[in-house]
Amino acid sequence: MAGICLTVGCVRKGRFYECSTDSECTHNGESGTCESVGFCSFNDSDCADGRRFGQWSGDFANQCVTVMPDAGPIDGLPDIGLDAFPSACAISSAALHAWTINIPVNSNFQLASDVVYAVDNRSSLTGPYARVAYCLQLDNTFVYVELDDFTNDTIANTGIPMDLVLKMAVNNITVRSNSSAVTEVTAATGGGIEMFSNCYGEGLNGVYDYDDTISGIDCYGSFQVHHNTTTVLAWNAWAQGDPDDLGIGNQPVSHPDWTFAENSATYTTRVLQAFILR
Repeated sequence: MAGICLTVGCVRKGRFYECSTDSECTHNGESGTCESVGFCSFNDSDCADGRRFGQWSGDFANQCVTVMPDAGPIDGLPDIGLDAFPSACAISSAALHAWTINIPVNSNFQLASDVVYAVDNRSSLTGPYARVAYCLQLDNTFVYVELDDFTNDTIANTGIPMDLVLKMAVNNITVRSNSSAVTEVTAATGGGIEMFSNCYGEGLNGVYDYDDTISGIDCYGSFQVHHNTTTVLAWNAWAQGDPDDLGIGNQPVSHPDWTFAENSATYTTRVLQAFILR
């Protein structure tokens, strides 16, 4: 459903309509909800929680507000309060929410200020912490991955790495997913990350995968987590002008890490979240 905020209190910026209260969200006589990101959502039975953002909602336009499959808690602890930050993944109550990004169809980040975080708590969180975790949701499919801290207690570096190269092995990887393309593991060896804004080339395997070679600066972009030879999650091409690459598990054809897939528009919901654990 395409919604539009029509009341006096609604603020329009260009083609966007912002809100601060539910009363500012109406469409054809239907009341909507002013979500925490400042845009209106409206009832839609095709969404798992029954709400979809209106078409004038910026990067959130026409996306389901959230999808929350029943995956069960990661560690047996109660799930963290969903009202604080809805997540497709079952998150331990020990986790602290660092940020959420609603992934655009076509990113072109050249500066850190170009990256729009729907929620960004990094400046209010402090170290030390032992673990970093990510949840990637693509429509009804999700993957949760948790690793030993690779940021040296620098929470800002959990984010999209503009002018920062993070390519390394990471210990004690835990993976949970509802995708058959990903094998679930707990505190396993073989974790690795490739996170940088650079261009990159094929490694020794002759394909883009878990061990690529870094080249030019700020010209393609990789945000990947791997377990051994499997791409656990990937978001590429966020530092250049073509459609973004997104994937959970290895791409079944062509390059395993989804490089050049240009498939972002095939997903209605594209959400990446980060967490830290003390």
